[in-house]
Amino acid sequence: MKFYRDSPINDYYWRKIYINKLNAVLIDYNNCLRFYENGKVHNSKNAAHIYYGYKLFFLKGKYYGNLTKFNKFLWRNFVRELKMKVFL
Repeated sequence: MKFYRDSPINDYYWRKIYINKLNAVLIDYNNCLRFYENGKVHNSKNAAHIYYGYKLFFLKGKYYGNLTKFNKFLWRNFVRELKMKVFL
């Protein structure tokens, strides 16, 4: 996993992560923190997109909810249930 910081002039690292399908953590010039897996916004342990304390929860690029719907523990239980449904 690599750590990148974009500048306000361009979004070079975001494009690099997306095109090359990298696993990375990106902080953009607005101090928005995003976790990527294979080029998609993803984090199975906690929020994948954090902006000034506002959290968004993603799995493999699909949005599932925000801070009003999940906290860290509810999110982990939700991910565990999704994995169990896949195996059934």
